[in-house]
Amino acid sequence: MDAARPRLLRRLFAGVTVEEVQRFDAALDATLRELERRRHAGGSDHLDSVESRVESASRARADFQLQISWTALKSAEREMIRSFTWPELTAEAHVIRGEADEKLSGWRHASVVALLPDAAMGRSAAPNVTQTIELSLPTESADPPNGGAENEAVSSIEASSATLGDADGQVSADQIEDLKTRLIRAKAMVDVHTDNMYHKYRILRRAVIITSVSLAVVLASLAAGVASKWVPAALAPADSPLLDWQSLLMVMGLGALGAYLSSATRLSDREEKLTIPDIQVTYTLMGMRPFVGATGAVVAIVMLQSVLADAIKVAPNAMLGIAVAAGFTERLVTKTITSAADAVSR
Repeated sequence: MDAARPRLLRRLFAGVTVEEVQRFDAALDATLRELERRRHAGGSDHLDSVESRVESASRARADFQLQISWTALKSAEREMIRSFTWPELTAEAHVIRGEADEKLSGWRHASVVALLPDAAMGRSAAPNVTQTIELSLPTESADPPNGGAENEAVSSIEASSATLGDADGQVSADQIEDLKTRLIRAKAMVDVHTDNMYHKYRILRRAVIITSVSLAVVLASLAAGVASKWVPAALAPADSPLLDWQSLLMVMGLGALGAYLSSATRLSDREEKLTIPDIQVTYTLMGMRPFVGATGAVVAIVMLQSVLADAIKVAPNAMLGIAVAAGFTERLVTKTITSAADAVSR
């Protein structure tokens, strides 16, 4: 137990969750098993470089430096491509291109398309259309439909008249090395996108934590001010729950309850397929909602009992119900943050 405590503190100070550590450990174990399998199968000179990068990932993992760990592990996975056979290369080409089409946009997607063009994947220029998987020399024309760059890319990874993935085709060593290089560069584009996506999430999580702590401090200061009779009576009438610290805590608690009810009703509305970053953003924001709901409840009562007192008359007993309803104001804040968080998955 004593030995585990420093590791727990190091993990907490690193801002790493248990789920993040477990996810990395699973990926690291899978890479180690694949590395061992390839060594038993005959090995490759490139596997020493792979092992070195995996060791770097393990060392960074021991210090809970997961950003460095993932970078080293992804680098090891890309280096392992150099030990692939021709069938493995062609299969990996389809996997990487499919992932790029699903996740990437802009210049990164254009780069992957140039490295692994549609014609090389057995596709037409139109998206989401699958044809017979074959490679052929581009036809000569004054105006090539896919552009000269893509035709040149197809030519360079063409395996004579063989189809992509046909191990019996006449494939030269230069063609194999060229495809390995293209796959490594294409996978790097996908890995950079994934790394940026999780980096944006970590920035958002840090901002949510800072905001939540700030709101908690403000609410605690308000409760302390009420308990010490510091809050001026001008903010609320004499029977206001804001002038009694026990009633104030109840208002805050009901506001937090309203925020949880608000988030629970919206979780059931999300029927679309969620990505891991989407789920992380959703549950990160849930940790902020009670503070926002408690603050919203206090603000709502202040507005009704001071600013709008002449226009709206509300019975004191109704304030508790208003506190619960005011907890739903967390939607206004989290909607703004969620809108900004949409950039996480781009």
